[in-house]
Parts: sequence; C-alpha cells; structure tokens
Amino acid sequence: MGAAQSHPAGDLASSINGFGHALFSQVAAQGKPGQGGGLFLSPYGVAQALGMLLNGVAPGGDSFRQLQSVVFGGSASDGDSLEGLNSQLLGLSQALVKPPTDDLTVADANSAWLALRYRLQARYAATLKDAFGAEAAPLQSAAVVNGWVDQATRGKITEIIDEGIARQAAVILVNAIYFKGLWQHAFKKASTHPLDWTPLQHSAAPLQAAMMFQIFKGQTAVQVATALPATTAGGSQLQCAAVQLPYRGGEYSAVAAMPLLAHLPAGATAPGGATPAPSQHWRRLPGTDVKVWLPRFEVEFGTSLVDALRALGLSAPFAGGDITQIAEDEQGRPIGDLQVSDVIHKVYIKVDEEGTEAAAATAVVMLRAAMPMHREEIELKFDRPFVFAVVHGPTGLALFAGEVYKPEAWTA
Repeated sequence: MGAAQSHPAGDLASSINGFGHALFSQVAAQGKPGQGGGLFLSPYGVAQALGMLLNGVAPGGDSFRQLQSVVFGGSASDGDSLEGLNSQLLGLSQALVKPPTDDLTVADANSAWLALRYRLQARYAATLKDAFGAEAAPLQSAAVVNGWVDQATRGKITEIIDEGIARQAAVILVNAIYFKGLWQHAFKKASTHPLDWTPLQHSAAPLQAAMMFQIFKGQTAVQVATALPATTAGGSQLQCAAVQLPYRGGEYSAVAAMPLLAHLPAGATAPGGATPAPSQHWRRLPGTDVKVWLPRFEVEFGTSLVDALRALGLSAPFAGGDITQIAEDEQGRPIGDLQVSDVIHKVYIKVDEEGTEAAAATAVVMLRAAMPMHREEIELKFDRPFVFAVVHGPTGLALFAGEVYKPEAWTA
C-alpha cells in the first residue's frame, strides 16, 4: 500500500495501527478467543476517544506522556506538539469520512457528556469542537448517551453505558464510527453454499458455514498475498494467505488473512492490527484466476479495555491527579480530581454478498477521585478462523480489525 506511506496522515495511521495491534493482542490474551463469534476492535475509535482525553490532562504529566507514547507512538511532552497531533487527527478524520452515498458511507462522531453540576473549561471546549467536531451535553441519563450512540451508529450499537455509570460519572467522552461499503465486485447469492468450517478449538461443535464464492478472472483490482507476515499475541511469527477485496469508491478495501497453519493460534493477527503488509507482499495477477471462498458473518463484541490498556503501560489516567484541563464547576473552579474509571468499547460488523456494515463506539468514563488466463489458479478458502479488516487505502489505517471464529451457519 504505497499510497499510505505518502499520505499526510500516513505516519499517524501507522502509529494507531501499531497501537491497535498491541491492544488486540492484550484483549485476545486476556479473553477466550473462539468462545464467541469473533473478536473485533476499532483502533481508530479508541484512539479518537483517548485523543480527547489527552487534551484534558496536564501537559508533561504522567498521563500525557503515557497517552502520547502508548496510543500515538510519540514522546512529546508540550502543548505545541499536542496542537500538531490534534491537527493530524483532524486531517486523518477528514481523510477517512465519506459523505453518505449508495456505495459507501463512513461517519465519525465525538461527544462529551458532563454531570449537571459541571461544564467544560472554555479552552477544552474549543479544542473538542475544532479538532474533534465534538459538542458537550448534560449527562441526564444513560438513555440520552445511548440514544446519541444509537443514532451515530445507525442503530448497530444501541447501548454503551448503563444507568449506574450515568449516575456516578462526572465526565464521559464518546466516539462513534459507522461504515457501510458495497463490494466493487459483489458476490452472487446463488453462489453461496454450505461448506465445512474448521473451528478454532478442536472440541468445538462442527459447523457448516454459509460460504460465499467468487472467481476473480484476472481482475487487477484484486490483490493477493501468499506469504503475508503475521504475528501472534505471544510474539511468534507465521505467514498468511490473504486477499484484498475493494469496496466501491476505490479508497477502502477488506483484507482477509488466514495463517498457513491448520489451526489459527489464539490471538494471531496480521501486522499492525490486521492491516496490509508493505506493498512488496501484495501482487496483482492479471493472468491468474483467483478463487475466493469467504463466509458470511455477523459479530458483536464488547469489552472493557482497562486491563489491556494497563498492560500496555497506560496506568496514570486511571490513578488520576493530572486530568485537570477538562471540567470546572458552576463557579468556574477547575475540577482537578478526575480519574478514568473505565474505557468501554463495542463493535458490530456484518459481511455478506453485498458488502460490509460495521460500527464501533468507545466511552471514556471519568469519576471524581473521591467517588468509586493459460491461467494459474490461487484458491483462498476461508474455512477456518481468519483475520478480517476494513482498511482505508490512502492512509493504510485499519478502521476495523479482528478475527472471525464462528461465521453464519448455513440454512437452506
């Protein structure tokens, strides 16, 4: 993906992909891969929410340094560098977002919610509006916040917090992402048939997946990699067979990658959080028929990211003490004892013959500290757990990245 390297937002996208890979590895290691339908994250969505938090901590403090280092791959510790990062985040968002059309829709929204007795500090409010397009609203109830998320994700994620959180929280920062893209080359429903699926765990019940099928006859738009490097959660290396399937519009593509082993190791993922490897690993094969079997699947995944973020070295925001730039009371006195109590993340993704629909929501919850052709053939049959990502080609950013453990079962 050479274009990503020359895009103005390419470096930031690469840093967020690296953060996403590390975060995914931690979440996979702490959970039980294979128990559900899959494990998906939106590294960009988490980075947006934590970027809003970064702007509310004291420059040069522990929270600032850790957020810069863990999430954004930098070591800067002053306000000037933060302004530059905000500009890059805004540029990345502008590159990713696409106005709604019949072929492609990509939406990115941010918001801040404050307990009724608090308000945003003026400088922070201006930063949220200018760099993140976020407005503040009173935290009246969980239903109000969830309603905003429901609308921003087109009904795919209907709840991000509960009433218990709403009653206790002082500030909640929320990011929501929505993606809907149609395949440039749609799969024919008549070509979808049952096919045996090899589960992640030997003891799992057998399954016949609803397997889509398509032959790409010398289509130069389709790229394949027969030895794409990948890294497991434990750090071991393996190689994958992979394909990039473009969405209409040309900027986004799906990347499906499957290890060249009989069974996917727990937590295995492609480099940078299931993003395309450097361009030398991908090939366009105008003289080759590429046969692709890809199952329909629909995955909903949600988790607290606190333990995973702590494991990556992000601990200071959960201790508090330097989140001093966000809120003030009705008399204009800064609230200096905020601490992050939770980072909640939910993802929805569905892949079928027409394309992909996906959404993600991230909530950073803060409390007061005192509160608790002759053609060769290549066959890519995704009939066992595999990596799947939605990637923005110009920047290389993985908007969604994860693993499919259990696709949709075939029904006649």
